[in-house]
Amino acid sequence: MRSEHSVLDLDNPIFIVLLVFFAILSNICYVWGQTNSTYIASLNGTNVLPSAYANSSGIGEIVISRDSEGNVYEVVYNILLKNISNILTVDLHNAPEGINGTTTYSIYDIFSIPRVDQNSSSVVLRGSLDLINFESTLGGKADPSLLFSGSNPFTYEALERELLFNRTYIDVHTAKFPEGELRGQLHPIYK
Repeated sequence: MRSEHSVLDLDNPIFIVLLVFFAILSNICYVWGQTNSTYIASLNGTNVLPSAYANSSGIGEIVISRDSEGNVYEVVYNILLKNISNILTVDLHNAPEGINGTTTYSIYDIFSIPRVDQNSSSVVLRGSLDLINFESTLGGKADPSLLFSGSNPFTYEALERELLFNRTYIDVHTAKFPEGELRGQLHPIYK
């Protein structure tokens, strides 16, 4: 899957209709023998510890896709950010709500190619996580020694377990708020 960054106006009604359409499409349970599990996060500064009083906001989605035999074959992310600038990193962290956790997966960092347009009011990050090679299609990397607490080796199933138990959140770090400007706990969407 090719990653792309695009600048979109989140106030545009056409964009909102498309966003709703793709959200509904990603939540369809059976498509040609495939099943999906979807996790959504509302990103804001009050979720950051300590709180970041920023005017920015966003939403994040992770979709885990399985084949007809239940084997995970793809993990896709869609992250939409509004009123944000100077993004340093966008990470997945492992901890329950209200607790700071370790970075388990870096979706985007300032060295990623292509780069995010830092002069826009809205940013969209889309791509897939390559958990086997511990990197995102945006060039982010994961440190296998930091991946998910416990004795289990890192797998798609370990990621989904942490998501199901609400122990994974998205954290957006910026130059203004290097400890985190936006945070949102990922919650399962039940069908």
